[in-house]
Amino acid sequence: MAYNILLVDDSETTRAVIKRILEMVDIDVAGIFEAADGAAALRVLEANWVDIVFADLNMPGMDGIALINAMAKNRMLEVMPVVVVTSDRNPERLEGLKAIGAKAFLNKPFRPEALQRVLNEVLGTPGASQVGEVHIGESANHADGDSLRDTVRDTAVRVFEDAAFIFTDELPEGADNPLRQERKVLSAHMDVASGQARAALACSLSLAGNIAADLLGAESGSPIPTRKCIDAIGELLNMLAGMLAKQWFEHDDDRLLGLPVVATVSYLEHSQRCGVDPVRILLESEEGDVIEVSFSEAARGE
Repeated sequence: MAYNILLVDDSETTRAVIKRILEMVDIDVAGIFEAADGAAALRVLEANWVDIVFADLNMPGMDGIALINAMAKNRMLEVMPVVVVTSDRNPERLEGLKAIGAKAFLNKPFRPEALQRVLNEVLGTPGASQVGEVHIGESANHADGDSLRDTVRDTAVRVFEDAAFIFTDELPEGADNPLRQERKVLSAHMDVASGQARAALACSLSLAGNIAADLLGAESGSPIPTRKCIDAIGELLNMLAGMLAKQWFEHDDDRLLGLPVVATVSYLEHSQRCGVDPVRILLESEEGDVIEVSFSEAARGE
């Protein structure tokens, strides 16, 4: 049987990554529909038969929670299962969505075997082998004694490895930061735990292009539009922030994550966006590219 699939995410990068992974796993795809928010998804569902919906939660406009509620109200969930694909790791919120009718959850970032497991469970597809629960990108909780710096470093390393296949080592504290010499950097920041903190990252424009090319499956050396680089870096930060929120804060907030703000700015402007006295980590890739990751528990306004 061939399946129609709907991908609902404001990130073009995430939709492209899921499409690539769907090509790797054992499923016969008849067609793939895409929507950037819940309202667009409902229009697709009203006009087309869809066998499974992969939906993000944190989207501008009509978010994933509103979409799932609307599908439940219209009794769509009875025949169109929803898999929540999200950086949100709030167990109470996810259990609430499961009670409404969401069938499964995939935490960003995820590997092909995790998607295969979900497809097997939700659609009953006969995968080559059933795989167990797969936890991607989890690192030790700070309650186990890790310092904030260790948590930020370990989480960033795992996100870049699992999502972008970039393998990094931390540069020593006090090492020269080559991003200071760049005329412009790609800067991303977002609020974490409803404004209790701010996560940020910066990299060169050339590295951003390489990351976007890897995520989108473009050929090496292919030019990548700036908007796609911005989307890719924003999505990486979204994954990082979601994991840090789970590890460093109690899940007692109604809305844990903001939306990533990404722009091409000077390094000085980036530093001003990061928050008050952030923990700063420099990670160097095998190719010598440097990524700065920062996290502050006392974020300030723009």
